[in-house]
Formats: sequence, C-alpha cells, structure tokens
Amino acid sequence: DALEWRLRSALGRDVFDESQNVPLTDILAPGQCSVLQMDGMGLIDQRMIATVLLRRINEERMLHEKGDEDSDLDFPVFILLEEGHRFAPADGEARSRGILSTILSEGRKFGIGVGIISQRPSKIDDDVLSQCKSQVIMEIQNPNDQDAVKRGVEDVGEDLLSELPGLTPGQAVIAGDTVNTPFMADIRARTTSHGAESLDATEEWSKAWQQRNSEPEGRRDADDEEGIQNRDIPLD
Repeated sequence: DALEWRLRSALGRDVFDESQNVPLTDILAPGQCSVLQMDGMGLIDQRMIATVLLRRINEERMLHEKGDEDSDLDFPVFILLEEGHRFAPADGEARSRGILSTILSEGRKFGIGVGIISQRPSKIDDDVLSQCKSQVIMEIQNPNDQDAVKRGVEDVGEDLLSELPGLTPGQAVIAGDTVNTPFMADIRARTTSHGAESLDATEEWSKAWQQRNSEPEGRRDADDEEGIQNRDIPLD
C-alpha cells in the first residue's frame, strides 16, 4: 500500500485498478456452459484474457489433482476456442500459445480438455495442431490448409483427404483417438439459432434503396432514370 501511495503521488494519478479477478467459480461450474464473447475486443486483449484464464484454470486443476483442498476447481473443465488461430498463431507471437501448448500436452492428466475451432488450420502453430488428437475436418479448399491438415492428422489416408474440397455443408471426416478408424460422417442440423450466417448484402441494399426512395423528395438527392445515384465525390 505504501509503494502504491508513493507511485500515485509521484505520477499524480492512479496506477492500479481497484477491481479484483473474477473468481473462477463465477465462470465455471459442473453442467454449465459459459460463453465469453470477445469479438468486440482487440486481438491483444483477446489473447491476454485467454492467457490469464488458461493459466488460472491449469494452476487450479493441478492443485486439486495434487490434493490441495483449497483449489477452486474440483471438477474437470473443457474449453473450446473459436477462431483458434488467433490464440496459437503459426508465427508464434501470441502469449496464449505457450500455455495452450502446455495444456494440450499435459492438461489431460489434470482434467482439462481443449478444442480448437478454425477455418484456417495453416495459420495454427504446427506444434499445437499436432497435439489435437481428435479431429472433425469439414470442407477445406485452400491448398495450404489442406497441407496443414495432412501434417497434423497422421491417421487420415490420402483417399479421405482428397475428399475435403468437395465436402458439402454438414459433411465431415472424423479421425484421431476418438474413433477406431477415420470415417466420413453427416453432422445433423443444429437446433439452436445461428449467429454467424453471412449477411445477405443484396437484400440489405434493396431494403435501404426502397426506404430511401420512399422518403419525401426534399430529403433526398435526385436519382437518375435507373434509380442509381450519381454523385461526384472529390478525392483530395
């Protein structure tokens, strides 16, 4: 407290935030699915939050398995990382990559599971990708991504891998420790609402155009005969 007071006096402002860490038991519980929505944050902040939470979860689970009764997590935890290439990029610059690699290699014995979801496996660190022992592989068109899957999935034969570019929505190749042999599967349609569908830009343009042209003449510029505005915009 004395050191904080001296720093605050010298700098003329508060140095430390008065808030405290959210207890893990406020986020995690048996039978509970907690979603941390971070898409409104910058990439550095996303990685920082992931790093802190992964480290805390790993430490608490290690303490519990070693017999520490004060551990907050006396139950296994499974973590899913959407856009996983953000947290374990191939360039190795993310702080979250280190703890993620540690959990993937050692976390199972402490009751921690991790699933990485990404449409760009070529952007995921090779060491992290190779430690994902079970895979659900859907349509992949990019040759670099196909090569990354081939390097990371040893059990899948060339015949199945050659099918990846032609898979239809819902089709997947399942391989790894989960199954005895790789096979093709049809994933059932989801029962929950879909929050990541692509925006129908043409329909939105049409709605905006109709709304704008329904306004009084005085509130909009004159359009040409085809209903498309011609506007000269200077570019300095």
